[in-house]
Amino acid sequence: MTTFNQGIPDSSLEAVLKSGLGIISQEQVVTFKKYKRVILPYDGFVFWVLASLLDENEVNPILDVAGSFHYYSDQKQELSSTIAYQNVIFTTGTQIADFNILQPEYMYLGEFQNLLFSFSSHKNYYQQANLWHYEGQAVYPQMMSQIVDSLDILNSKDIIVSNSLPIWISLNQYAAIYPSYLVPENVHPPYIACHIDETSTSILQPIPLYNAEGTWQLMQDSVQLVVYGLNNTDIQNYVQYIIAQSWKNGCFGIIGDGIRVADGKHIQSELNTIAQQKFVELDISYNQHAVYNYALEYIESVLPVSLMENVP
Repeated sequence: MTTFNQGIPDSSLEAVLKSGLGIISQEQVVTFKKYKRVILPYDGFVFWVLASLLDENEVNPILDVAGSFHYYSDQKQELSSTIAYQNVIFTTGTQIADFNILQPEYMYLGEFQNLLFSFSSHKNYYQQANLWHYEGQAVYPQMMSQIVDSLDILNSKDIIVSNSLPIWISLNQYAAIYPSYLVPENVHPPYIACHIDETSTSILQPIPLYNAEGTWQLMQDSVQLVVYGLNNTDIQNYVQYIIAQSWKNGCFGIIGDGIRVADGKHIQSELNTIAQQKFVELDISYNQHAVYNYALEYIESVLPVSLMENVP
């Protein structure tokens, strides 16, 4: 169990506050379990799997931390759900060192009275008080399917997305390609993020065809590729690579006005410079079932991050 002893002589303020913390919390202990990020190689979908399921020798799979747990609810009525967002604050008399040394592919989730939560920030540290405040939110109900406590519920041989994303993940000859909003932490260029907005997928074949192999339907996507770290020659070669792949495999076709390349302006004021950011935009036609076959064929050349090598 992690205790309040930080190895630093208590000041008067620190001693009083820690005594009060122990009284208020009634020596409460919160248990945290370590999870490992697992990415489906077909479409880049992220799951968090209980680390001890992947490696029985996992270091510090469970942490018991003494502290005071607070939460408050903020209920929202939305189009597809009504959610009570649970905002979490955990105050402890010691820094939870294991949180700081975790690699990006790991995360600790805490559990308290059926609330599963994680922390996104550490705030309001005052050295004389020597109390640590961790803040975050409970896991949204819609996200519970991404938390895996049994490998039986994780099907490693299926595709989740219904758009053309698996095509773009496999076209990674020039740089690693990630789904939008799922780019791992602190990735250095070159890399590419593929964004396909939900409103940009439309049908070209009104009635799907169904046979023994599955459901076939001709679709259209508007694709935006956000590229970092490639110069003009690189990006033009990448465009030619996309065109060649559309001819070679017959999995997708380029339609509409062709391929648009534009420069972005991603700034950082501390450096007084801009990143090498470019946008590649195009419309494509594809068959949803054929995309699945394409993903299966190119499974060995997809996302170069923590895949499912440990998942049976």
